[in-house]
Amino acid sequence: ALFRTKMLDDLQAELSREIDSLQGRPLVETEFDRVCSYRLLLQEVRILSGNAGSVVEDLLALHEELLQLEHGEDNGDESRRRSWRASYWRWACSLQLVNAFLRLRQWRRALLELRKIQRGLADEGSAQHEEEKTDFCYARVALSIRLVRLLLQMGDKKAANAEYESAVNAVAKYPALTADPFLQQSLLLVQGLLQFAEELYETAAETFSHLLDAERVREAHFSRGFLLFPKEGTDFTRGCASKLALAESRDDSLLSAGVNNLCLCLLHLKQNHAAIARLEALIGENPPRFMSDAVVFNLCTLYDLSYS
Repeated sequence: ALFRTKMLDDLQAELSREIDSLQGRPLVETEFDRVCSYRLLLQEVRILSGNAGSVVEDLLALHEELLQLEHGEDNGDESRRRSWRASYWRWACSLQLVNAFLRLRQWRRALLELRKIQRGLADEGSAQHEEEKTDFCYARVALSIRLVRLLLQMGDKKAANAEYESAVNAVAKYPALTADPFLQQSLLLVQGLLQFAEELYETAAETFSHLLDAERVREAHFSRGFLLFPKEGTDFTRGCASKLALAESRDDSLLSAGVNNLCLCLLHLKQNHAAIARLEALIGENPPRFMSDAVVFNLCTLYDLSYS
């Protein structure tokens, strides 16, 4: 609730109290998850509140702690479970480090970190049993989708297209990935972004419209909450840790991104009133959920352009 209402100072204080209460003693698995999730969330809140001083250093320190836990001594089932959970949080920490670089507008460092994660996935995936390769492939595709968006933001359309083609080819090899609705919609989103970057506004608008139709169907069947850590009882294996970390970090909904980008296409096509109607309808569906900074900014811009 504090995060959603942007009471960031109160949230920092609450997280710090929780972390202090859990540290300094042996932790059961759920408590270990809580400490890791709170530490990651605390760093994000610090960035959002303009207090980003040592965020990168703190995330790197946490990453090192998790790496040591992951590769600690094997003393039986309990230590292996702790190692697998540490693996999950190590991937999540790496992704939070990317988010930190993006929030700090350090695009090059974000790209280098994503490439580092990509190499790590390739190395670990090649050493796994066949039944785990689908999980690693899922993680690689999810990472490629992030890379496409970042590369487009940096203006490297050629590299973004290459990353997109790599993701599409990887999905085609695994039926389970082809059947995953969120992955398919995410690929639709970046396909539309690539078309927009090439100034193919009508084509991109069609792609985003298709995305919105498909995403509404997905949301009707697959509801998702705001998860801070894996569900209790998650059966970790080394292969699924990276998949879970990338899956749980995904956007709660692609509707907002789809509508925003569709409206930008309509703006370029001089269909301002249609764009306004789309954004107003989105906010009307669920104001607390969809009245984000980006949606409000785009809607106000359209009002200004249409009625001034």
